[in-house]
Amino acid sequence: PTPTPNEFRFKLDLESANTNHRFDNTRAIAEKGGTALRPGSEFKPPDILEGIFIHHPLWDRTKEILTKGATLHLDPLSEEERTNDLKEALERGNHKSAQKQEDKLLKMVSADVKYGYALPLPTSAALQIPGLVLSPMGISPQMTISEFGEVIPKDRLTHDHSFQFASEKSINSRVRENDLTRLVYGKALSRFIHYIVDVRLRHPGVPILMSKSDYKAAYRRIHHRPEEIMTSGCMINEDLMAVYLRMTFGGRPNPATWSDISEPACDLVNEMLRDDTWAPEEFQRYVPVDMPKPELLPKSISFEEAQSLSVEIEPNDCGKYEVFIDDKFVATPALRDNVHRAQWVLAIVICTLERAMTTNEPIMREFLLSLKKFAAEGRLEETKIILGWLIDSRRLRISLPEHKVIAWSLTIVAIIESGKATSDQLQTLEGRLNHVGEIIRPTSHFLGRIRYTSRQCKAKN
Repeated sequence: PTPTPNEFRFKLDLESANTNHRFDNTRAIAEKGGTALRPGSEFKPPDILEGIFIHHPLWDRTKEILTKGATLHLDPLSEEERTNDLKEALERGNHKSAQKQEDKLLKMVSADVKYGYALPLPTSAALQIPGLVLSPMGISPQMTISEFGEVIPKDRLTHDHSFQFASEKSINSRVRENDLTRLVYGKALSRFIHYIVDVRLRHPGVPILMSKSDYKAAYRRIHHRPEEIMTSGCMINEDLMAVYLRMTFGGRPNPATWSDISEPACDLVNEMLRDDTWAPEEFQRYVPVDMPKPELLPKSISFEEAQSLSVEIEPNDCGKYEVFIDDKFVATPALRDNVHRAQWVLAIVICTLERAMTTNEPIMREFLLSLKKFAAEGRLEETKIILGWLIDSRRLRISLPEHKVIAWSLTIVAIIESGKATSDQLQTLEGRLNHVGEIIRPTSHFLGRIRYTSRQCKAKN
């Protein structure tokens, strides 16, 4: 459909915030929101996508999300509890990581506002807005890959929906998890490794190439139901706050909700890899990115011999994609035209899902396929960083990337030498060592004392 304008102002300033507050926001978003604020507007209409996904077991959930928006599946909160929590949130403000970087916070929220992900409102009106719930904001330092393949620092804006105010009923503690789709992405890396080893067992001297791609701002593509948007509020400063119209980083239901879309898409990708009745050339004009050329390791590097697996894997010589929330990654043996098909199919499917970009978008949009990440990581290679691990499919090795080895080791040495650690340091260390334990299983046995100390430290504040 041709995009239609809306009556809201998506600019992070007090004038725009006051203008937006004149509307009855929940009702107005449905009536005056235009294309950009309509649930599912980042994607093709369900009546088009149904022709592809109607037989998928998750399609009914997917269709509901694209038609009505995502629901948080929350237990109720009394009006008295909500009001008391709201007053406390206004007095407390954001986490120190955001308070100490207010300019960065403003810049990051401004970007979300520009793309229509968040709606600015005046902080002075907070107690007048029905159903408003505020969660503290934080800024989390992370690492990412530049378009040139360099590891660079990146900050992520987070909503702490687990923070407990006086009611001790945070957003996340009220989520009815049994109403969510059961998650299966947690074993994606394990399945991926098993597949690589199985291919090597059947094809000892054949290169196995890997590639990785991301959805761009995945959670931000899914709209909340209009009646629930006020549960995703955040305070920016004394003058400005915002309510997030789309899913946030920090909401417990969101991985499962996004998986209702990403899992069917991944299944479609794998079905297409097994189907030789189509050719990438039919669809290349729809993909807004140059395809990097595959790259093999030098012939001087020998192929490691695989050991037999303890489980049976269904033979598959066409290649296989896995998905971990918004990360998709593939391994494929260099047989037939596998490499050519594997490097195109994911981009084709993602571009199939999204609503086409037009020249008159009322609110700025970006492609659903992360073009920068695709340029950096979309090349099919025999070594690839996937879910934080460097995988070498020729030598059958998996290791932490060097920058993580250095940073994590320094943190451990610093804690040992000082003989003390803060609650945040312990939680970070625990998370890192859990990451290692996913690959080196016995190490998890030795984390008990760190977990215990971390819980004690947090409980005693």
